[in-house]
Formats: sequence, structure tokens, C-alpha cells
Amino acid sequence: MNQTSDYDQLLYQLERLRATDAQSSSSARERLAATAAAVRAVADQADPCETEITDTAALLRAGVPDLRAPVDQAEAPPTDLDAELAAATAALRRAETHRLAAVRAGQLPPLLPRAQALLRNLIVYGLSMVAAVVVQVIMARMVATGQISDNLSTWVVVMPPLLFLVVGYVCTGIVGTPRIPMTDRRGEPIPFNVYRSPRLGATLSVLTCVGFLLWQLGVL
Repeated sequence: MNQTSDYDQLLYQLERLRATDAQSSSSARERLAATAAAVRAVADQADPCETEITDTAALLRAGVPDLRAPVDQAEAPPTDLDAELAAATAALRRAETHRLAAVRAGQLPPLLPRAQALLRNLIVYGLSMVAAVVVQVIMARMVATGQISDNLSTWVVVMPPLLFLVVGYVCTGIVGTPRIPMTDRRGEPIPFNVYRSPRLGATLSVLTCVGFLLWQLGVL
């Protein structure tokens, strides 16, 4: 009788152990499935993020960063998988934030992006006229030393400002055109009008000619 009771008790304990093991195995499988789902979710976010970063770098004509660079395990602090997934998700959010900031910066003119177009053009045309004055001075010295014919004196006064007016006009287009076009809700590019201010350039060119002529005549 005692043997039967002991046998029943052992059988009962064995059944409890089996139930406990089954419950532990089921919980472990559920945790593993949840972890695998979390890893897949992070991977699903990382792949399009990598593609968007690569495409944005190509639009900006910048070098594509190495997104697969290995992590130095000696420098990385020890952590568990949940913490690593949380850190990866936060890193993806930061990467997307920086990418959007780069896109917004690329949709602005390269030179003085926040300034008015008139100020930007004034700087470009002004620098062009400074270069024209330098060429005028060099050519005037060449005329004085006989390296250039006196018949070209008028060209010395007129031609450099006119040539650099064209240069300034081209440069205003270059520095005033965003590297990335603005797009509408459908992703279609929105035409961007570059204000080149040709009248401003022509005015500065005429003033350069007059100023250099007056300097040559000894008035200034």
C-alpha cells in the first residue's frame, strides 16, 4: 500500500515537472518569438533608412557613409538584447532626423541660404567687379609698358567689366540654385526660380567702367 502511495506521489511530481517544463518551454518560445519580431521590426526600419540615406547622399553629391562599419566590441559597453534594440531604434530615429535636416539644407541656395536673393547677387556681382578691376589694372600697366597697343585703351576700360558681368550672371545661377529641388505631395519637383538681378550686375559694371576711367584720368 505504501509502495502504491509512493508511486502515485512520484508520478504526480513527474507530471508537475513535465507541466512546468512545458510551461517554461512555451514561455521561452513566446519570448523568443517576441524578440525575433522586435529584431525584424528594427531590420525593416533599417533597410529603407539605409536606402534613403544613400539616395540623399547621391542627391547632395556627397560621399555615402559606411553604414555597415563594424562596431568595436572592446569599446562598446556590455548590454542586453532589449537595450541594444532600443538603442538601434533611437539611432534610426536620429539618422532619419539628420537626413531630413540635410534634405532641407539641400533645398536652400548654397550661398547664404537664409539671405535675400538681392544680397546674394550683390555679393556675387561685387566680387566679379573686383576681379574685373584687377584685370583692368593689369591691362593698364601692360598698355603703359607698351605690351598692349594704346588703341586698346578703350577695351581696357570696357571689356573686363562686361566679361565679368557675364561671369557674375552665371555664378548667381550656380550659387542660387538648390542642390535638391522642392517637391510637392506627389513627389513631383517644384520649379525653382533663380533671381539673377541682371540690372544690378549691369549697374555695377557701368560704375566699374566709370570709376576706372575717372581713375585713369586722375580725377579719383
